[in-house]
Amino acid sequence: MPESFEMLKFIARRRSASGRKGLNGSKSTTRNRPADRKPSDYEAHHALVDGLERFNGAMEAPSLERIKALRVLEQEGLPLQHKVIEQYLRNQEILKLARQVLWRECHLFWAQLALAHVNLLKQAVKRPARDTLKSWLAVLAMKSIRYTALSFRWGYHQGQMPTVFSWRRLNKIYRLAERAQVAEVEIEENGQKTSCAREYSLALLMDLAHPAGLKPADIELAAQILESLPALPLPGMRPSAQGPSHAVDLTTGQGAFKLDDGWVPGNRLRYLDVGRLCDQIEQAQDALPTDQARYFSRQLAGIIERGGVRRGSPRTESGRRYWVAVGMEAILAILDSQRSAGTKPTLEPWLSKDVSKEGMGFVAEEGTPLALGELLLVSEEPAANNWQLLVVRWNRSEDGKMLVGAQCLSRHPIGVCCASPEQPDQVPTRMVFMPLLDTREGLSNLLLPRSVFDEGLELKLYGGNLAYRLLLGAAVEEHGDWIRSGLEVLAREPVEKVA
Repeated sequence: MPESFEMLKFIARRRSASGRKGLNGSKSTTRNRPADRKPSDYEAHHALVDGLERFNGAMEAPSLERIKALRVLEQEGLPLQHKVIEQYLRNQEILKLARQVLWRECHLFWAQLALAHVNLLKQAVKRPARDTLKSWLAVLAMKSIRYTALSFRWGYHQGQMPTVFSWRRLNKIYRLAERAQVAEVEIEENGQKTSCAREYSLALLMDLAHPAGLKPADIELAAQILESLPALPLPGMRPSAQGPSHAVDLTTGQGAFKLDDGWVPGNRLRYLDVGRLCDQIEQAQDALPTDQARYFSRQLAGIIERGGVRRGSPRTESGRRYWVAVGMEAILAILDSQRSAGTKPTLEPWLSKDVSKEGMGFVAEEGTPLALGELLLVSEEPAANNWQLLVVRWNRSEDGKMLVGAQCLSRHPIGVCCASPEQPDQVPTRMVFMPLLDTREGLSNLLLPRSVFDEGLELKLYGGNLAYRLLLGAAVEEHGDWIRSGLEVLAREPVEKVA
């Protein structure tokens, strides 16, 4: 194993350089011993990546010595990887060239570690190495899944979604772990227990969080939140008694998807119920350090529960200018002014990058990043009072511009006033009524302040010459201090009869 031993010699030299004593008994310094200068973290990391590439390129027979050599590379490389990741996250807004170099270095490390473990796993299930490596099978499968998922995650930092081939390979690895009966074998790593099933679930859930549109720090925060949860929903061959919410087809090249009412059981499917996961995320948010992180946690739970943010219809390239109002206060002011001569708030000109039946992509001047779940009101012709209500699903900075992906909630939002029938003298609360894009999906929704919302609450909605008695349904989604709620219309009456 000449390539592996050369890499181990480098590690030994680096350890020796860090602990070598000078003539006076103190550690030597770069000034006194320039020839013995300790390699920087980046240089050492680069050498380790190079060593992994040579390890993977070597045509050597599988053996316990080869596995042990890989473990040394892994154990030496992980602390360096974490240091380089910290540098990468710190340099997001400072040195763009350094940011790209550091990203590439980190991505190569995960990809090479994944390849090394996958190659050994393939050999471990075949003769003649099967008997020799049998005791390592669970570890090799778990790490093949973990590092493949980490290479996926690092691709998200550049807006790259895993390819069909990559998903097909990950799904095959998990099927192999199942067939070898090691999918749920617990393995202790650095004081924490994990398994192939848990690592695979993390990969599926991370993909459902639609991370390609997130900032690098938010991608890592999402991963941190998911990894901290003690009881992830593990893929099961049989649906749970409550009914599964998501599934993954192990024979295809894609991740998990949300199930609808017409799903069909099948041997190729593995089921997940993320309902309890969302409850765990809600409980775990109290431990997060900032209000912004806790708000992000709530959004993360909602996106995963909805099955991610995926476009089911094709995109059309577009370069049209839209006028955009950001935030509920501005949205209400515009919708209220449609009925009166009120002053409209200042609008921002954004260019559309692409459009689909489900939403739009925008290019805006770089400014304060928009939070996930931020509400937008957009129109090509504000004077015509033809507005669409959208919600931000992802955003990122690129070449001094802000790219925003937004999902359309309603093409005809209406500003309304609602009051409680039990308190007729109370000042009505301003809300937004949102006719659904497709009436086959169910009832329309209502955007109302969180302080007012209560599932099952009866409200009276005033619109034109009519008043509607409504019953609020469950919360569909949260937007800062606002909640999007389902509703049921109980009755409709002329305003004169109920005033």
